[in-house]
Amino acid sequence: MKKILFITIFLLFSLTTYSNSYECNFDKLIPGTTKKKLEEVNIFAYGPEEEGIFIKRVSPYDLCLNDLSKVHGLIITLFFSKDTLVKVNYENTLPDNDILFDVINNVYSLDIKRNKDQVSKNQSEFYTKSLNNNSFFYAILKANNNQREYLEIVDDKKIEELEKYILKVEETRR
Repeated sequence: MKKILFITIFLLFSLTTYSNSYECNFDKLIPGTTKKKLEEVNIFAYGPEEEGIFIKRVSPYDLCLNDLSKVHGLIITLFFSKDTLVKVNYENTLPDNDILFDVINNVYSLDIKRNKDQVSKNQSEFYTKSLNNNSFFYAILKANNNQREYLEIVDDKKIEELEKYILKVEETRR
């Protein structure tokens, strides 16, 4: 009985430590969050807007507290419509570092399982999941001995405003 209790406590402690191992405020980057709420984690998303759309690039150094070696290859872009975050893009440029897979499972609690065949064959992987009116798109692209990881989180209800803006910008470039 003591062994079971010890193992249970050990596993709970290990999982808690693992899920917080980045000591970052990634959990605050969820569509639907207001600009004012993001100020609590030192993200000040103000500047010139175009048709109510504002795009802000955030450094992981602004979000993380201690060991930055695991996150220094991250590029984080936030897309706002008026006062509300509608899309979050993460890009991991470090090879052999699957931090975004950890983030999607341990921070956003999506419980995505890797396709073991694709992993063993060193193939690219793509996963999609929805939760609380947000869609999560994860991809790890592999070519030769390189890989690049992407995570996109989108507000299913408000993404249309951002898409209309992007289409308009693309049309004016032609």
